[in-house]
Amino acid sequence: MKTPDLTLSGIGIERCVSVDHPGWLDLRQALWPEGSAEDHLGEMAAFCANPERFIQLVAREPAGAAMGLVEAALRSDYVNGTDSSPVA
Repeated sequence: MKTPDLTLSGIGIERCVSVDHPGWLDLRQALWPEGSAEDHLGEMAAFCANPERFIQLVAREPAGAAMGLVEAALRSDYVNGTDSSPVA
């Protein structure tokens, strides 16, 4: 198992830098079941290829199971409700 990047109360937070990051695909499929594994892997590869714009994090419970995920992007296109750019 990969060493967590950050630990909070026993919960590890890891940055996903590869589509093979344990738990990332499983969590995406649970959140968006309508997408195929191939669709998810394509998006994940695009995110990993552009780390200055995208960040992906997986949270692990103390026993090591993936329990949550965050995906964020830095956007420079128009984002409703903002007056500045870029926006997260």
